Amino acid sequence: MAEQARRPIQYLAQPTKMEALARELAERDGLQDGLVCIYSVLEPCRTYSLRWNQPDHIQPAKRKCLFLYYYFMDRELGLIHVKRQTWFPLQLQIYLNGHEWLAHKLTRHAIRYSKLDNVFLWVADFPRAQTFADRFVTVDWVATLQRYARRVNPLLADLLHPLLYYWVSAQVEYATDLVFKNPQALRDFVPRLLE
Repeated sequence: MAEQARRPIQYLAQPTKMEALARELAERDGLQDGLVCIYSVLEPCRTYSLRWNQPDHIQPAKRKCLFLYYYFMDRELGLIHVKRQTWFPLQLQIYLNGHEWLAHKLTRHAIRYSKLDNVFLWVADFPRAQTFADRFVTVDWVATLQRYARRVNPLLADLLHPLLYYWVSAQVEYATDLVFKNPQALRDFVPRLLE
């Protein structure tokens, strides 16, 4: 996949801030859509062992295996990554960020904003931004996630056809952002916030 897309693939032997590296690559190369890069990392995994001399031949096992981190720039979701375990059961995890999704929506609808890392510092039209944010739950997540599963797991097209992944939310965070209409309101509130 990396070769076809002419994108880098790299083994990382040391802990690395993969998302920051992928974001830099996407910005450097002006990527708006598609594969940014693939990183491979050796990590603990849950898999299975075959034990021919025991009644239950297949048993759960904890091992280390290679994981592939596929970073994509998605026109709707922004920078996402798919983490794929290379040993059976070929588990997938897809990471995305709602603030990244909202930033793309605002940009596409010409609503100006200022964002630092994962924080919106200013939004020109808060009511419209809130309307977009409320639509995040209406995205067809099964279809979206399955599309990425097919991209990173070629076995779904043949050996595992017509099987599909069963999706669960392992971690979901809701952001409650405080918005101050002027600097004085923030100055007045800070002592109470710190208290």
